[in-house]
Amino acid sequence: MSTAFLAPFETVEIAGVKIVAVPLFHSKVTHGFVLFTCKKRVAYLTDCGGMSEESLLFLKEQHLDYLFLDAAYTPSFDSDKHLNWESAHALIERINPKHGYLIHASCHTLLGLKKRGVSLTYPYIEQGFSLEV
Repeated sequence: MSTAFLAPFETVEIAGVKIVAVPLFHSKVTHGFVLFTCKKRVAYLTDCGGMSEESLLFLKEQHLDYLFLDAAYTPSFDSDKHLNWESAHALIERINPKHGYLIHASCHTLLGLKKRGVSLTYPYIEQGFSLEV
């Protein structure tokens, strides 16, 4: 069995959906993906502790309809492997999609939100969330 990897910003098309690999910062080489369908432009960026200015500029230039961004931690937990809800919020603001959502939350992250009564501009997706693209 062979495994294929996409290079940074490499594009592949599958069943009419164009997919672009976007390099992200993490503990090892990792990529998020931007999907281009006939209707929408969607970025899915998990395992993200940050990104280069090149990746940030690329995402901003896509005029995304939806951005799903890793926010695994609370702001009190320092990590270069995953974002927290504050650092994710700042990146979403810079990228400026039509709709931004947080993903990759742990139960500790969600409990921290609830305990502190934090109201987020960009919500975490919840069980049952769906989106037609």
